[in-house]
Amino acid sequence: MADDPLPSFGQVWALGFMFVVEAWQDEWVPPREKKAARWHDVAMQAIVALTEDDEGEPELSPFDDDGPPSMSADRLNAFADAVWSVYDLREIWRGIGPRVETVRRADVPGRNDPCYCGSGKKYKKCHGQ
Repeated sequence: MADDPLPSFGQVWALGFMFVVEAWQDEWVPPREKKAARWHDVAMQAIVALTEDDEGEPELSPFDDDGPPSMSADRLNAFADAVWSVYDLREIWRGIGPRVETVRRADVPGRNDPCYCGSGKKYKKCHGQ
């Protein structure tokens, strides 16, 4: 495996994150509010950008100050943006809370509607008491 190129810094993490997003798409639907939806979209774009290869000139060594440079400064900035995007996604979730389905109840007759039992009386005089 020594001849195979290593993935770019943070790329494996970002690919795994996006795999989860694709696997559970219903959980990652953008919020309805426009500002939160835009915030969500920007955060997801930052993570998607990290899934791409590092095309920049190697300038930094991410693991050792004395090591050979293997990462561009743009990649480091993209990584930082992706990390902050995770915090942004959490804040969005905290703001809207968990998705809860709306409870639908059956129609209840009004006070002055005929009773559903067919007695001919108003609901308030029959089953509404």
